Amino acid sequence: MAELPTDEARREVLELVELWAARHGEWRRITALMDGQDWPICSPEQGIQGSTWARERDARREGALARHAVWEKGRQDARDELKTQVWLSADVSRRLRDLKLPLDVGHLETGI
Repeated sequence: MAELPTDEARREVLELVELWAARHGEWRRITALMDGQDWPICSPEQGIQGSTWARERDARREGALARHAVWEKGRQDARDELKTQVWLSADVSRRLRDLKLPLDVGHLETGI
């Protein structure tokens, strides 16, 4: 069996109804104003604050897209990376280390 709403819940619903009725009235007033000014649509360029917000939003979006592109490139590079493992004899391994080449030979494992 469904519970009946409490007085507090009814008051909250009535407050929401009043709030949305007021908002609807405000939007109708704005629509009438725009129609009277022959504005084709509500454009952010017609308001300084709206223009600022739109530019900031566009800048954030472009930054996010750039960061995402860099991240995707890194993922693709990681997938494309070729990893090899070479097994060398102890003698060859020692000679390579003695050459002090700028290679990553720190992970060389010596065999036999």
